[in-house]
Amino acid sequence: MESGEINMAGELERKLTTILAADAENFSGRMGMDEVGTYGALHQARDVFAKFITRHRGRIANTAGDGLIAEFPSVIEAVNCAIEVQKELKVDDPAALRFRIGLHLGDVIVDGQDLLGEGVNLAARLQSMAEPGGILLSQQVYDQVRSKLRVGFEPLGTTRPKNMEDEVPVYRVSAPGLPDPLHSLAPQVKVPARTLIEERRAQPAPPSPAQDEACDNLASYAKKTGTGLAAITVIDLIFGPNFFVHWVALAAAMDVGWRAMPMLPRTKDDPKLWRGGLLVGALVMINLFTMPAPPWALIPAAAFGVTLLWKKRRSKA
Repeated sequence: MESGEINMAGELERKLTTILAADAENFSGRMGMDEVGTYGALHQARDVFAKFITRHRGRIANTAGDGLIAEFPSVIEAVNCAIEVQKELKVDDPAALRFRIGLHLGDVIVDGQDLLGEGVNLAARLQSMAEPGGILLSQQVYDQVRSKLRVGFEPLGTTRPKNMEDEVPVYRVSAPGLPDPLHSLAPQVKVPARTLIEERRAQPAPPSPAQDEACDNLASYAKKTGTGLAAITVIDLIFGPNFFVHWVALAAAMDVGWRAMPMLPRTKDDPKLWRGGLLVGALVMINLFTMPAPPWALIPAAAFGVTLLWKKRRSKA
């Protein structure tokens, strides 16, 4: 029925808006175990929703049961609100409720303060497919925000929502504080043979702020070590006669390498093994420095090579 048409209830008002649908995970089960505590957790969560919905210039249209429907005049504000809500609700308290959120931009029917229609239904269907703590978007929302927000968007494929004729594309918001998109998929979504998620599995994860800080600290330490080594080299050349700086350089390289080893992408799974390789390399250098001594470093080098081959075969098994 189009805007301006009349039915038995009177004139319908329609508008285009961004709908946010939210629902608590396992609310009925939680109520059965702890009715009072779950009721309190629900009201705490509603306070969080109300705070951020107001902050992003939205309004709550319906709060029936443990669910919530809100609308926003801005798509970007709606997505930002959903992200901030999920981050705020992500607490370690086991008594807290976790919510699923779905977002859709569509035409709705205004019934007093309530919203009805297919647009609301689609947002609710997306919400039901999201992970606890996660956010799913329709194509219409994704098209509006994909280049305007500094968060990731994971294409999950298409799904045919219940009681709807057409399949719709679904996208998941990927941001710090939200569920890891590489660990789970909405079970009702048909995922294409190769999606962005699979491509990201083959790539190293972006560094976290803590990793960035660790790398900066290591770079600063390596720079200071290099400066000190340069000074020692000058002293050795001036006051020699016995050249000793190569031993200091080996010790400095071992120290920096030992600290850096767990940060390298290929060593994160087994840093102890690769630190062993660094130690074997140092032994080889010592053997070279003490030539014409027998090539005793071949023994630990061969042992390390056998260990690597064993690890590789075991990982493939």
